Amino acid sequence: MEQANNTTAILTATGNLQAKITGAINHNYNVSQGELAKGENGWKITSIEFIDGKSRYEFQFRIPSLPDDGSEHKYSLNNVNALGYFYDGSRLFVASVGEITVTLKDNRMRGSFHFSAYREDDSTHKIEVSEGAFDLQNDAGSFTARLDGPGQPYPEFTARQVGINFHDRPDGPMPSYYVTEGRIVNYDNIPSSEDRISVFTNKGIAPGRYQLDLTTDNVRVHFLRIGGLSIGTQAYKGELIVEEVADSGHAKGSFNCTFINRDEEFTAAGKYDVFQQ
Repeated sequence: MEQANNTTAILTATGNLQAKITGAINHNYNVSQGELAKGENGWKITSIEFIDGKSRYEFQFRIPSLPDDGSEHKYSLNNVNALGYFYDGSRLFVASVGEITVTLKDNRMRGSFHFSAYREDDSTHKIEVSEGAFDLQNDAGSFTARLDGPGQPYPEFTARQVGINFHDRPDGPMPSYYVTEGRIVNYDNIPSSEDRISVFTNKGIAPGRYQLDLTTDNVRVHFLRIGGLSIGTQAYKGELIVEEVADSGHAKGSFNCTFINRDEEFTAAGKYDVFQQ
């Protein structure tokens, strides 16, 4: 997968991450979005905050594997035991000294952190991160699709993370809606990159069959690639079958639809079964 090119991403795990940043950057970081990703070598914790709707701030930590029993574990952020990064939209700050304390229970990770970090390309620029705390939990389930056609980015989509997000719009003019999505996220570089298939359903819709087109406003299916040769496209024809509505905290259904990627079509035939934790 291509690496991100300083483009924005939205992470949708339940929870929050906050910290105070001083020095070369002065900012009180406080967001309700984050991500937990478990790999062969441990956990990656990521959180993103949008600044002025254009740039972004991003925290990322990499820690060893730990038991899911609620026990407390402390790691030095010294690029040996654990890693800590802060990205300000154009510059990467790498933690040189600091500590992160974490617990894990039922796929819910809580912790605190503090560190000093220098710009990767200029050690004269330093930040201090203090009062850091987070409480994050991923949703559970599955989201898969078969992609076909000349415009398809690859043949098989199998999400590594899934989620249900609610967007409340009590004052209109657009209705409130849910986004049920599967994500393939690459955290190997900062900034992170990802592919997503997202099913948008308005609050209050009933289970059933829905036709997909660019004028339908109660259901939509999107494919998004963030990073590299970015893709952002909405299905312009097809069908969405909603078996369980996201309002209940359990979204289940299937879709068979067509997208256009740089003037070439591709189809996506998939299914999803996602639970909020």
